[in-house]
Amino acid sequence: MRIICLVNNQVGGYHPSRYSLVARLGRPGARFLAEHGLSFLIETDAKELILMDGGSSGIPLLHNLGLIGVKPVDIGTVFLTHGHYDHADGLASLPIGLKLITHPESLSRTRISTSGFRQSPSDTMLGWAERGRLELSHESMRLGKGVTTTGEIHVRHEQESFDGSTFVNGKGEFPDNFIDEQGLILESDMGAVLLTGCAHPGIVSMVERAAELSNKDLFMVMGGFHMMGASRERLEWTTSRLKEMGIEIIAPMHCTSYAAQRFLSLRFEGFELMAAGSMVDLRVPNVDF
Repeated sequence: MRIICLVNNQVGGYHPSRYSLVARLGRPGARFLAEHGLSFLIETDAKELILMDGGSSGIPLLHNLGLIGVKPVDIGTVFLTHGHYDHADGLASLPIGLKLITHPESLSRTRISTSGFRQSPSDTMLGWAERGRLELSHESMRLGKGVTTTGEIHVRHEQESFDGSTFVNGKGEFPDNFIDEQGLILESDMGAVLLTGCAHPGIVSMVERAAELSNKDLFMVMGGFHMMGASRERLEWTTSRLKEMGIEIIAPMHCTSYAAQRFLSLRFEGFELMAAGSMVDLRVPNVDF
């Protein structure tokens, strides 16, 4: 099982990670691109290619796929964690006909943030999804060997309560419970890993759900932690809960915020930076793609 970060807010250098778990695929003459967004490519032990999210524009997604020698048509399954533009809109750059799996609410909600920013799934994305093989599910489902979705997740802790964002549908405007957001559980010989898009339902709530569904002990969490503006109390509570649940390695990305990343890096020995162009090999670390 290999996990490659195709899109993140930052690109990385060429140095290996502290514990050599994360390999850097970039090199002079083959530089990865970044943008505000997130995307992972998962290669299962059965050689299946699963794409999770696509970033904002599709430009880094296609460029970075080319750097690792993967053609979009080689991707077997596309999984969209939730309907925000910085995860969904980049998928519109992919060929029509790929299988897309997401929650029924991901492509139907217009979201309004607390700052008044309004976003809807792009017409291009909606058209691609309609003409492709679209599969909607709010339940956990298997995507490939050792890869399952979490299904929808309900917030479990008041510390992770929602920020006042709303969504609009044909019936009116309602508080956004982000019921559409799902993660991926990857199971390998090294243990289980949770991949998150933004963790709007709360990173602890998502880890708890993944632990309930996994057949192996969960040892790593990677992806967006959605901790921008988080109070010190919440950061301390999150750190304590993740450690209590046995999480050894974390790679907070995308919407986590620099301040939260720094806080967590000082408290987790197994803290990793997963910039665009980084890879985790859950079989043999640091094998070149």
